[in-house]
Amino acid sequence: MSRYRISISEGTTWHSSYAEDLELYRKAGAEGIGLWEWKLPEGQDEQSVALLRASGLVATVCFPAMSSILPTMLWPEPLDVDARVDVMCRNIERLAAFQPEFVAVVAGREGGRSSSEVREILVRSLRRVADCARQSGVRLVFEPVRPGPEIPIGTISETARLIQDAQVSNVGILADAWHLWDQPTLRDDVHAHRDLLWAVQLGDSHKPIRSFADRVLPGDGGIDLVSYLQVLREVDYDGWYDIELLSDDGTLGNDYPESLWKRDPGDVSSEAVARVRALLEGRPIHG
Repeated sequence: MSRYRISISEGTTWHSSYAEDLELYRKAGAEGIGLWEWKLPEGQDEQSVALLRASGLVATVCFPAMSSILPTMLWPEPLDVDARVDVMCRNIERLAAFQPEFVAVVAGREGGRSSSEVREILVRSLRRVADCARQSGVRLVFEPVRPGPEIPIGTISETARLIQDAQVSNVGILADAWHLWDQPTLRDDVHAHRDLLWAVQLGDSHKPIRSFADRVLPGDGGIDLVSYLQVLREVDYDGWYDIELLSDDGTLGNDYPESLWKRDPGDVSSEAVARVRALLEGRPIHG
C-alpha cells in the first residue's frame, strides 16, 4: 500500500452529488474526500455521515458553504464581515459531525479597503473563526491564493504572519500548488514554516492561465508538479494530498471547451488519482 494519502475535493466533480462523489472517489482509489458543504443534502446530516463512514473515506480538506472572510466571487454575500463570520461558524459546527481533518478558509478580496483595515479585519475574524472551530473540535487551514489585484494573502509567509498575529494554535496552512508553485520564495517559505504546512492541494493549470477555474489533469498543463513535490519532500511533508480540479464549463462564467466538468466524473477521478500517485511515487504519468 502506498504511504501517500490522496483525497479528491468535491470541486473536481462539480455536477455530481455528494453520494455519487463518495462512490466515485472510492472506486478511483482515493482514501479521502474534500467535502464542499453546499453538496450536502439539507436536513440529512445523520444519513450523510453514515454514508461517509460506510464508504471508508476520510473527510479531509473541507470547504464550508461560507469559506471566505471577505466577499469574493464564489462567496459574495453577505457583505458585512461579521455576518459572514456568523455563517462560517454555523457551517463549521455542521461540518464537525463529519470529523474533518481540516476546514478550509480563505481571505477573500480587499474590496477597496486599505491594507491596514483589511489586516485588522482578517486578524479579528480569523481569531473568532478559530475559536468557533476549537469549540467544535475542528482544525482550520488557511489557504493563500495566487497573488494579484485585491488579494491580501498570497504567500505561505503572509499566511504564517496572519496566523501568528491572530495567535491561533488550531490553524495551519493549505498549500495549493495552483496558487503557489511558481512563487520565487516557495522553497524558503516551505522550509521556514514547515510546522504550519498541514495540507496540500494538487492540480494542474491550463497554459496560459485564464481563470482560477481553468484547471487540467496533472501533467496536462503548465505547473511543474515534480519540482513542487520535491520541495515538500525536502521538509518531509507527510500529510494529505487533496486533488482539486476546478474546470469551468460555464457554471462559473467561463465555458471552456475542454472543461473537465464536461467529462465523465468517474474517468476524471480515476485518472487524477492514478497520475498523482505516480507523481508521488516518482513514476512517469504518461506512457
